[in-house]
Amino acid sequence: MAKVLPGSPQPPRCRVTARAGYTPSREGVVVALDPAAGEFRGEDGLGEDDWDSWVRLTERLGTRIQLVGDDLFVTNPAIIAEAIEKKVANASLIKVNQIGTVAETLQAIRVSREAGYAPMVSHRSGETEDAFIADLVIGAGCGQNKSWPARGERVAKYNRLIEIAAADQSSSHGLHR
Repeated sequence: MAKVLPGSPQPPRCRVTARAGYTPSREGVVVALDPAAGEFRGEDGLGEDDWDSWVRLTERLGTRIQLVGDDLFVTNPAIIAEAIEKKVANASLIKVNQIGTVAETLQAIRVSREAGYAPMVSHRSGETEDAFIADLVIGAGCGQNKSWPARGERVAKYNRLIEIAAADQSSSHGLHR
């Protein structure tokens, strides 16, 4: 992160984080850009067929930031395993209805976790207010949920996470430790 001299304006990425109420730091918030979405997120930083560039990106940044394979991995355990072997990315976006079954989804989570890749459960566009993925995040120990932006069907997932947290305040709430 760029150094900010006293009295100098903060770099844009610091201002965005500060506006959200967080203090940027190595231990604090990490923000990444999803160029395809034009919004701040941390997935698919390169083309889904550009494996060579993914390898180079991971070599350069993979120890410092979370690099999430979304369209690159398509929640497919075999593709995730290939990416792990090639040292591509360090996290995987998991979408139940992308791979097709809950069993395959759990296998993708397991393959990711066993290699030290962080699994992040995600919504899919055009979905309903069914909050199952909130339970999946907690039950599978993912600890990360992507349900953004805050629209009705995605707010339902946040509400379910709040219900789970309120019901068991001693839980790690899905953080696999």
